[in-house]
Amino acid sequence: MDAPSLRLSVPPFGSRTSRRSRFWRWAGTVVVAAFAAGASSQIVVDDVAERWDDDLSDGVCRTCAEYDDQGNCVAAGGCTLFAAIQNANLTPGSETLTFAVSPVPVVELELPWIESPLIIDGTVGTSRVQIVGEGGEDGLRGLLFVGAPGSEVRNVDLSGLSFPLQFDDSPGARVQGCVLRDNTGSAILMQNSEGAVIGGDRSDPHLRNVIIGNHTGISLQGAGGHSVLGNLIGVDETGQPRGNRTGITIGAGGGDGTVIGSDDPDFRNVISNSEGTGVNVSGTGLGTSEPVRDVTILGNYIGTDPTGRVAAGNGRGIVIGRSVGIVVGRLAEGGGNLISGNGDGIWLNHLAASATVQGNTVGLGVDGEPVPNENGVVIRGEAVRSLVWFNLIAGNRGDGVVVTKVNDLVPDDNEIRNNEIGGDTLRAAAPGNGGVGVRIVDASATTVSENHIEANGEHGVVVEGLSTRTVIASNHIWRSAKDGVRIRPFEDREPSATVIRRNGIGVDTTGARDGVGNGESGVRVQDVSSQTVENNEIGRNAEYGIALVGGGAHEVRFNTIGLDRDFTPVPNGESGIIVVSSDDNIIHENMIAANAEHGVHVRASENVWVAANGFRYPNAPFSARNGRVDVMLDQGASRNRIGNDLASAQTEGGNAFYAVEAAVVVASGDRNTLSGNQMPAGPIDLGDDGIDSWDPGDVDIGPNLYQNSPFVNEVAVFPGSDGTAVVIVNGELISAPSATYRVEVFSDRTFDRPTLYPRADAYLGAVEVTTDADGNAAFEFISEPLAGFPERMWVSATATDADGNTSELSGLNSDADAVIAFALRGLFEDPPGGEELELPFDLRQWTGGTLRDVQLRVEAEGARLLGAEAPRLPRPSSARGRCRSARSATSTTRVGAG
Repeated sequence: MDAPSLRLSVPPFGSRTSRRSRFWRWAGTVVVAAFAAGASSQIVVDDVAERWDDDLSDGVCRTCAEYDDQGNCVAAGGCTLFAAIQNANLTPGSETLTFAVSPVPVVELELPWIESPLIIDGTVGTSRVQIVGEGGEDGLRGLLFVGAPGSEVRNVDLSGLSFPLQFDDSPGARVQGCVLRDNTGSAILMQNSEGAVIGGDRSDPHLRNVIIGNHTGISLQGAGGHSVLGNLIGVDETGQPRGNRTGITIGAGGGDGTVIGSDDPDFRNVISNSEGTGVNVSGTGLGTSEPVRDVTILGNYIGTDPTGRVAAGNGRGIVIGRSVGIVVGRLAEGGGNLISGNGDGIWLNHLAASATVQGNTVGLGVDGEPVPNENGVVIRGEAVRSLVWFNLIAGNRGDGVVVTKVNDLVPDDNEIRNNEIGGDTLRAAAPGNGGVGVRIVDASATTVSENHIEANGEHGVVVEGLSTRTVIASNHIWRSAKDGVRIRPFEDREPSATVIRRNGIGVDTTGARDGVGNGESGVRVQDVSSQTVENNEIGRNAEYGIALVGGGAHEVRFNTIGLDRDFTPVPNGESGIIVVSSDDNIIHENMIAANAEHGVHVRASENVWVAANGFRYPNAPFSARNGRVDVMLDQGASRNRIGNDLASAQTEGGNAFYAVEAAVVVASGDRNTLSGNQMPAGPIDLGDDGIDSWDPGDVDIGPNLYQNSPFVNEVAVFPGSDGTAVVIVNGELISAPSATYRVEVFSDRTFDRPTLYPRADAYLGAVEVTTDADGNAAFEFISEPLAGFPERMWVSATATDADGNTSELSGLNSDADAVIAFALRGLFEDPPGGEELELPFDLRQWTGGTLRDVQLRVEAEGARLLGAEAPRLPRPSSARGRCRSARSATSTTRVGAG
């Protein structure tokens, strides 16, 4: 049988570790000792001196206290810690080392390596043994386990050393009940030593560790599968702050199933008061750049005192660097970390890949009161494919969540989902974050979805800088001090291809809450291009529902602005949409109603297309109309299209207007084209000054060049046997000579509703006309067969010149130069033979006493007009027509006041 061997760590003679030690007189001698079976498995340290056992052959742990001049021992010493380790290394099995004395200094000599499994139990009476170094830069290494699997250190107080506990290639270690304080390196360093257990039940001082005042509290590298449980890191047993520079660091290889904390509150760690980071995970160290994998951090208090109510912040709570698949928090009860009181709460840093942050409370104490971080969660550098979900992120001084590049390193494909970000949330009456709810700067493909973002001190969501392909979807964004969503440049870098989709912005889409509008606009897109705002519900915001300011080429579609999901008014404080100095935008297929000012306000902008929008939900109450004008164009707004796009022959773009004052006002600007719209409640107004008169030659200048309106002289309706009808309209246009115009014809089927303005509740079609040398042109319009045509209607028309300037509607002009035409259909079907029928209509509904020429024309088989009564009255007048069998009849009578 081979004798066991002893490997010694022998420093050169004369080194610091050997000064004052005559032990090294026999340095280089290898002692081989054999121990008989049944030898004692416990070694007791009973001497605090720094001396070695210079006779390992006797199987007894003892030292020499004094040598004579010849090197002979003349005074025996006890079993020192140095000697105890020497003797323990001789035994291939596990030894237990205990103490009968304390403190034990490690000042002059560096302790030998521990190279065999060893249990060190530092219990001395009711306290712990103290192993004390010199401290500062002169502190020596403490207990170093090399190739000693299954070793344990219990109830030991180590201070003033460089690396007080270090395990190299020593798997299955346990460190419990220890105090590690004021050491210059890592208090506990695990290198290539998998499966360590560090700590235990936090309520048991013999299981938890107290790790304070060190450079690094715990460092795990090279191998993983560790459990770090129930420790006080950066705070002492009394709750007083004693921070480490870093609480826990996990380097390359230190993951692989490592768990920091527990969902059992008795096993949570308190990690606080670190100058740098509470928990740092990054694949650096040991000469490798491999990422850390498979670490779970759960149930801890990071940045607070042990009560979870008082700030005891780290410089940063958690930093995840080069890594794959790190998990911070767990969705099960107790699995979330409390991360509050830090500089920033969580960093997903450069080269963090596929991290998950879930179930955490970030910025509040356990009682819901603010214990703020600076920012809650920060995703930065080339952090990719991260998922931040189901967290409560509130009460932070800065932003709730930040996604930002570092230098030219851009985060990509990160998702922020199902979080509560800000105050008065669904889960807790929490305060908002002081800055922005979610800020995205120079990031790629970030998704912000299904979050509740409320009561933040600036905007709800900001996208800025060179951010691309950002999606903001299905969020509730409420009560922001400024805008719900703000898209803007940052240092001359513009975001692109942002999509804002299916959000409730200022509106509770569940219908459960009122008073949740944002302090400025719902969405503000400023000085950038090519953004999309679609399918949102936007209301109750103090200013605008959507503001497009500068930049351009945006698309705003399918939104409900000013109404909630049940089409109850939730007005924005000013206009539904405002467009300011922003060209080439498309606003289509939105419902824009009940806003305090205008539906859409286009200011100093060109080539804005407002198409196929509804400005009042069908059958909605009168209060659901916009307060003034459905579309306002002013401050030189030009070349805009309201309705059909004539250049592309797009014929489905008509808007349905229903405003209080006017459907469309062109207060200034020209070449604004209106086509194919429905205007049952208000007119077109050029100049924002009421209905204008026409001028010969149409030479005046102003909004849309004050294009003259056409006259409608005659209307005939021909019913078909299939229930349809064809409408024929004859009229004339007086405008610029030798010019081509598009005349659009409309019907007003709301026959009994009084108004002083022409109306157009249905678009019938258009005809092209060319004026002669005098500027006159007659036209005839023949409609396609129309289904469901009413028995009564008005007919009006607009004219648009070749440059796109559209006129007001023809109709009840104040100077009474226009002829108002209407048609009666279906009243003469199968009349009694020879019997006289009276057809009443009352002009007092429509006139202000100035109407002079009324033409009555009846087109019906076997009918004829008998006459009309036209009394002269000082007030609006009436006429009555009677018809007997005749094919057609026409009568003109003058009706007027005075």
